[in-house]
Amino acid sequence: MRGDPVRFVDFRGGLNTKAAPYLVAENECRDCQNVVSTVRGSIKKRNGNTTFCSSFTGTPPGITSLYGLNVGATVLVAAGGTKLYSISTGGVSTDITGAASLTSGLRWEFISAPTSGGQGPLYGVNGTDTPKYWSGAGNIADWTASVGSVPNGKYITYTANRVWIAGTVSNPSRLYFSDLGDPRSWTATNVVDFDPNDGQSITAIARMGAYLLVFKQTKCFIVYDLNTGANRALSTGVGCVASRSVAEGPEGIYFLSADQGVFVATPSKLTNISDNVLPTLASLAPALRTNAAGVFYNNHYYLSCATSSGSRNNIVLDYDSTTNSWWKHNNTASQFALWRPTAAGAVELYAAQDIATPIVDKCYVDSIFQDNGTNFLTYWTGPWLAFKQPYRRKRLRQIHVDGHGSIDTYLGTDFLTSLSLVATDIFSGSGTSTGTTFGDSTIFGGSGLFGDAFPQGQDRIYSLGVARAFSVQFQSISATDIEIDAYTTFITLRAN
Repeated sequence: MRGDPVRFVDFRGGLNTKAAPYLVAENECRDCQNVVSTVRGSIKKRNGNTTFCSSFTGTPPGITSLYGLNVGATVLVAAGGTKLYSISTGGVSTDITGAASLTSGLRWEFISAPTSGGQGPLYGVNGTDTPKYWSGAGNIADWTASVGSVPNGKYITYTANRVWIAGTVSNPSRLYFSDLGDPRSWTATNVVDFDPNDGQSITAIARMGAYLLVFKQTKCFIVYDLNTGANRALSTGVGCVASRSVAEGPEGIYFLSADQGVFVATPSKLTNISDNVLPTLASLAPALRTNAAGVFYNNHYYLSCATSSGSRNNIVLDYDSTTNSWWKHNNTASQFALWRPTAAGAVELYAAQDIATPIVDKCYVDSIFQDNGTNFLTYWTGPWLAFKQPYRRKRLRQIHVDGHGSIDTYLGTDFLTSLSLVATDIFSGSGTSTGTTFGDSTIFGGSGLFGDAFPQGQDRIYSLGVARAFSVQFQSISATDIEIDAYTTFITLRAN
């Protein structure tokens, strides 16, 4: 082979939109969509989404809220238009609004908590309508108090055997908590105010182990005594801009700040984990940042948000906590919900779609590589490869690629934004899977095959020209899995 080989086998660095063009590391990418990295470093197409429920009585203009209920009933609870719905494990929706009059399009937040006086176990608030409860059968009803009154706030959580509510119009800096073990008992002294004269409202609350986090726009407090509400400031410079961006993971509480990126909170500190994608986060539409929705699922923090070109959430930023890398997808959610449809089954991820045709999706389903039956564009645009000499011209004689799937290859040169198609369907006909059985002509141990090689392809792309720097892009819009395991460039240096 002519030229010096340089092999690239580690793509775990993920998206980097902050570094200067040729300072993006060799294991990072300049742009990507709908791909993730495997633990060993390959680029792989993300799993797709399937339609779980698409029929709702009254045809709401979108599904704005979603919650997975496993107490009293095993259903998803959704809000859309002027109605609340339950969605069965079979994906069938039922209007549970009854005679209630609900304000259209508001975002509901729900919790599961103990029943009290025949009310519960589902409780919900939106800050405007009278708080509601649902027993798991029939219709919703007003959530009423046996002591005091139920605070009509926007944010709700349940921890330490108490219900916690914040975001009331009358006291936007106040946190309310119920009496121990009783969601209907609201003693008047069970309140705590967080810097009520600073001009900021509470924007989110979140449980964190034995603590509770309370956020304002630029502040974060930790409630360390869940019987009295005693608290201390965790940060006076960073807060949460979107209550639904808050998600609990093994490392702490993930959340989106107003202008400093994504943080992880622990009882002792806040850590910014989004340095590589700060320009991408800065491009989010300021007026729509409060609508960002996050969830932690299968070692990934997914953040659905709106760019300046969108009127609602239109991208998902995906943080892989195993590789500490960011990725970008084009599926979206107005709210995510974790739910266990069967008692013995695994927790699954669902997403509400706030779109004209309302829908609830099951997300990132194994072995599914379409979204709702439609192919989606997948690409990975690699760093600029100057081979440590960005000032010198090189001849790229060949690229050798290992992987599988229907993939087209594009090439950029000399830090220009345009890319040129250099090869289509590069692995066509090169797979090595034989489809044989184990031991003889019959199958082994069941109806499937045993021991066959996974389809693996290779391809060579020749005579790619002369430039100072090169950037390779792999792209696909197929309905099948794709993976890039390695690519090798063969270059020769030229005199300038």
